[in-house]
Amino acid sequence: MQPNVKIKVVLIIAVILLSIYLLYPSYKYYTMTEQGLNDLELNDRKQYKELKSKIINLGLDLQGGMYVVKEINVEELLQKLAIKKDDRFITIIKKTSEQVANTDEDFLTVFDQNLKEAGGNIVRYFGARDRNTESEVLLYLRDEIKDAVSSAREVLRNRVDAYGVSEPIIQKLGD
Repeated sequence: MQPNVKIKVVLIIAVILLSIYLLYPSYKYYTMTEQGLNDLELNDRKQYKELKSKIINLGLDLQGGMYVVKEINVEELLQKLAIKKDDRFITIIKKTSEQVANTDEDFLTVFDQNLKEAGGNIVRYFGARDRNTESEVLLYLRDEIKDAVSSAREVLRNRVDAYGVSEPIIQKLGD
C-alpha cells in the first residue's frame, strides 16, 4: 500500500470509531425501556443527566411526529361578516357549502356565482361605505379570509410553543 492510501484508511477507521463512540449514548438511551429510564433517573440522577446530555435529540418527525390540517370554515365566517342576511343568503350559502364540500373549488367564487344565478348581489350582503362595488367586497372578503387563516395559524403556533415542542413546522397549505 502507498503511504497516501494508508493515511486514508487510518483516517476512515478513526472517523468510524469516533462516530460509534459519539453515537453510543444515543443507542443506549433509545434502546432502554421506559422502566429502565425511570429507574436510572430515580436511582442515579447524575448518570441520567449525563446520558441525556450526550444523546442526539430526535425531532418530532423521528419520534412519531404528527401532521394536522386545520381548515377555516368560510361558510361560518361569511355568515358572521354578512351585514344583511335573508332566506336567499342562507339558502345560497348552504348550497355553496354542499357544492364545494369535497372539492378544491374556492368557496367565495362559487358563492358569488350562486348568488348571481339566484339574482342576488354580493354587495347587498357585505357592502359598506368603503366597499360599494362587487370587486371591493370580494377583495374585503378575501382579506378577511386571509386574516382568519393567519390568526388560526398564530393561535396554533402559540399552543404548540407552550408545550415546548422542538422544531415545529407550522405552515399554510393552499389558499
